[in-house]
Amino acid sequence: MPRLLCAVVATALVASLTACASPRDTLNDATDAGVSAVASSAIAAELHASGDAITPATDTALSDALTELTDASRTVLELTPGDTDTEDRRDTVEEALREAIDTVVGARAALARGEGLGPWVDRLTTARDALEKAAP
Repeated sequence: MPRLLCAVVATALVASLTACASPRDTLNDATDAGVSAVASSAIAAELHASGDAITPATDTALSDALTELTDASRTVLELTPGDTDTEDRRDTVEEALREAIDTVVGARAALARGEGLGPWVDRLTTARDALEKAAP
């Protein structure tokens, strides 16, 4: 029983420490995750466009990026800002995340249709840059 009690206490401690993150930290974490996901998508698209990656691997990279972006977006949407400045920053980050999600979805759809991903590399890079700019 002591091991179970320790596990429960450790879980509660992690949950309470996570809940203590400031809104700014939460927004920074979300934008960092989004930037990483979109950058990975751009690399995958570039490799696919040059013939250095097969379609299933590229699709997996894009799918994983969508998961990361969706999780980041959910985190941002669940944030309750304490003031209008934080609310504005939250909305800016969420808008950039939504644009990134749309862009990765578009690249994945193009891949499924058998279209080249060359043009999507620039779009993904632009979405990554917008997320970097949106970071508080």
